[in-house]
Amino acid sequence: DRCRHLIRILRTSALNGLELTEAFNSVTQMEGPRPCIVKETAEEALKLYKVSLKQREIDVFICPSTDIRTDVPFFVPAFTLANLIGNARDAIWAHGRIEITAEEKGQFIECHVTNNGPEIPPDIQKTLFEFGKTNKDHHNGWGLYFVKRALIENGGDIWLAYSNQESTRFTILLPRPHPSRESGSMFI
Repeated sequence: DRCRHLIRILRTSALNGLELTEAFNSVTQMEGPRPCIVKETAEEALKLYKVSLKQREIDVFICPSTDIRTDVPFFVPAFTLANLIGNARDAIWAHGRIEITAEEKGQFIECHVTNNGPEIPPDIQKTLFEFGKTNKDHHNGWGLYFVKRALIENGGDIWLAYSNQESTRFTILLPRPHPSRESGSMFI
C-alpha cells in the first residue's frame, strides 16, 4: 500500500511537471497564432503558477471581457501576463485575488491586471521597467523590462495604472487586429 501511494504521488508530480513544461514552452514560444485571443494567452500564463497560487489560496479570475483578439504573436501577451501573475503572487503571498480584464479602446485593447496585494512603494514605482531594478530577493529585475520591450516592439505598451493600499493595477496596451487579419483575407 505504501509503494502504491508513492507511485500515485510520483505520477501526479510527473503529470504536473509535464503540464508546467508544456505551459512554459507555450508561453515562451517566439512564434504563434496571430492574431491571438487574450483569454487564451491568460489561461496559458496561469498554468505556470497554478500550483503555487492554489497553495497560497490566491484566486485568479480571467473575465469574459478578455475574449478579444489582439494583433501580436501569442508569446507577447502570454509572457506579459505570466510575469504580472508571478509578480502579483509574490506581492500578495497568501489569501488574495488577481483579476484580468480587457476592453477595446479605439485601435487598441487595454488589458488590466489587478491584484489586492500591498501598495508598491513610490520609489520602486519609478524604476519598475528599468533593467536590473528590483526590490525582491533572488530576482534580477529583468521581467518587466523585457515585457515592456516585447510589447513596444509589437506596437503595444505597459504601465502601472495605480498602486494603493487596496490594490495594484497594471495596464497592457495591445493593438487590435487589422481588418484584413480579422477576416482571414490577405488583401483589402
